[in-house]
Amino acid sequence: MIETAPLLIRADAGGILGIGHVMRMIALAQAWQDRGGRVVMASSQCPEALVSRLEDENIRFENLGELELGGSEDALNLIRLGKSLQTPWVVIDGYHFGISYQQTLKNSGFKVLAVDDYGHCDDWRADLVLNQNLGASSQPLANTSGFQFLTGTRFAMLRREFQRHPAQVRKEASDRLRILITFGGVDHTGAGLEIVQCLSTLSEVSLDLKILAGPANPNIGRLRQEVFGSPHPIELIPAAHDMPALYQWADRVISAGGSTCYEWMFFELPGWITSVAGNQDQIVQAMLERNLAAGVQNLTKIPKSDLSTSLSKWLADPSPPTTRMIDGWGAKRVAASISKIPCWVRPVDASVDARFLYELANEPSVRSAGRHTQPIKWEEHLAWLRHHCNSPQSLLMIIETLEDGPVGQIRFHEQAEGVWEVGVSIRFRHRKTGCASTALSLAILELLAKMTVDSILARIHSENQASQRLFAKLGFTRDSQDGGFESWINRPATI
Repeated sequence: MIETAPLLIRADAGGILGIGHVMRMIALAQAWQDRGGRVVMASSQCPEALVSRLEDENIRFENLGELELGGSEDALNLIRLGKSLQTPWVVIDGYHFGISYQQTLKNSGFKVLAVDDYGHCDDWRADLVLNQNLGASSQPLANTSGFQFLTGTRFAMLRREFQRHPAQVRKEASDRLRILITFGGVDHTGAGLEIVQCLSTLSEVSLDLKILAGPANPNIGRLRQEVFGSPHPIELIPAAHDMPALYQWADRVISAGGSTCYEWMFFELPGWITSVAGNQDQIVQAMLERNLAAGVQNLTKIPKSDLSTSLSKWLADPSPPTTRMIDGWGAKRVAASISKIPCWVRPVDASVDARFLYELANEPSVRSAGRHTQPIKWEEHLAWLRHHCNSPQSLLMIIETLEDGPVGQIRFHEQAEGVWEVGVSIRFRHRKTGCASTALSLAILELLAKMTVDSILARIHSENQASQRLFAKLGFTRDSQDGGFESWINRPATI
């Protein structure tokens, strides 16, 4: 276990709140679980179906009762829960958690991570303020002290399910342009209906439409009428159980400007966006200004003719993003930020990490600790990297920190069925910081989750006492010696 204390999250969903706050907190909860920790989600308002989703994710749900959201009784109930859990950190995600609420939690001895989207507080009383959105400013606010910002899309939190789907997929050919329309399951503004009605007038293009429209959508009856009257095939999706699969189906996305944007940006899909709520304005403005999507700033403020023109232009020329803005590891970064050792691990991406791994492998301190001490040539390195990235008997991980990005690597290779050899190397200045121990523990958890493991072996130079202490700390024991190297072993039951 890397994390021994549970994480307490406070978020609400349902009605005009939508479900976005709870859904992105699921991503953070999963990242905390990946560090070996437990998670409790507390709400005063949460639909039954979403509560079931939390329980399916092994996230304990606590109902605080029907209270004024963000009020004093709300805070006191959360404090009582936090004290009973003995949690050091409380995460609050909702615009009703203002300065007074934050200060009450702080006065009770908790560390607080507050989630923001558009500066809903003039000031903050949290330890960390997270704004994962495009256009988020990292400049300190006036009259503030003692807290830090986590800002920008590097902290965009995607749920674990997105890591199981490759961002780049080869789609089956189709004579129709496949478009996913997502304004949330409720869409109380009727934006989805307006978009579908507009697309139904564009009969000169062949479209295949899917639209998220749950039973609570106030326009569900009119949407069903559009299904029968539209020249394009339309599928209404009442509950999306696999959003990555929908993005992989789609050629393009029409979306509101909320956190959902970062999901389809992860798949590098061309998007058309608009704002249907005030908390989306900054995201939409930033994406339009940076040409990361087409669209209009506010759907409610343009004539239907302008909407039709904008959509027609986008259908003819989608102008997709030219760079990958979302790498999918934002939740891991946020979880690391509230951990004692702020590092994490992720799988190697050969297109991104090749140069770093080459330079790390040729660091003198790394070469001297290995079985082969000669410098590695670039061509040899690339061949090695291609082989291990494509091999089911290998798992390569990158160690990252919040401040410095990649700082090390961990590699597992299956020597025999269920027997995995592990190696770790880390930049010199990040040794003796606890980073290697934490990262190796996280990497072993990843290995156990993905592979069949009977035992894990580490081969350590006999004179490398630092590595011997590292593996001994993680429960490895000396097993045998071969020349100048010792074999250390651990088994899943003891990890």
